[in-house]
Amino acid sequence: MRSDGKELQQRGLAAIDSRVLREMQERDARDSARAVAPLEPAADAVVIDTSELDPDAVFSAALAAFEAATRPT
Repeated sequence: MRSDGKELQQRGLAAIDSRVLREMQERDARDSARAVAPLEPAADAVVIDTSELDPDAVFSAALAAFEAATRPT
């Protein structure tokens, strides 16, 4: 019985996660397409594609971008 409860809980969390992701994607699409002040990166933004990175790699990429931007010339 206990494992059934865990399985249901995990399924519930997965459903919530997918719903939240879908809602975020819908919001971003709306915000990007609006006529006034559309959502877009700043001209000097550093964009890091995190879709294939684990948390440590994301941190390393962000740190490298920060260090490059703040390095004295």
